[in-house]
Amino acid sequence: MFDINLFSFNGTPVKLKPLFLLTFLLMKPILVLCLFICVLIHELAHTWVAQKLNHHVSNIYIDFLSGGANMDLSKINPSDTIKIVFAGPLSNLILAGLTSILLLTGFHNEFILYTISFNLILGVFNLIPIYPMDGGRILEAFCLIKTNNDEFLSSKITHLISSICSLLLIFISVIYSLWITLTLSIIFIIINIILLFEPRKS
Repeated sequence: MFDINLFSFNGTPVKLKPLFLLTFLLMKPILVLCLFICVLIHELAHTWVAQKLNHHVSNIYIDFLSGGANMDLSKINPSDTIKIVFAGPLSNLILAGLTSILLLTGFHNEFILYTISFNLILGVFNLIPIYPMDGGRILEAFCLIKTNNDEFLSSKITHLISSICSLLLIFISVIYSLWITLTLSIIFIIINIILLFEPRKS
């Protein structure tokens, strides 16, 4: 399927994956709009910081319940990686805070409430130290710094912590019947256990 070109952000193409349209089957249009805006802001923040640090971002895409800014983090130093990755969740938390000001002024509607909720979820959830979420990538970069760029050791520490956090998230998801989170947690723990036991490359 062909991606839908939306616009260009400082020379970086922004695309919509056709699978995103499936969200209309799961949510009301106003929720889909909120999700689109929150994910787009998140990815634009990653890209803006990367560009400010002179790193190339090939494209930004919005997909089904997710999005991404395509760049090769393996070629970016850990310090810059932390700044680039943290920018995404931070943008959502800032947007949630700014939108909340409208509530304090007495101006509120369904769109405002959903925007605050979605941004808080994206901001907080993405900072959980589980690879491949933003929190996991920040953890990986931090481990690289602390291990003097020992990629193998950093990888093992990252995927061990990610596996433990995924397991905890599974328990929480079951207790509170958070079925989407449960599904993601199962996917995360499978990915991280596989990577945890991946042998050292010769």
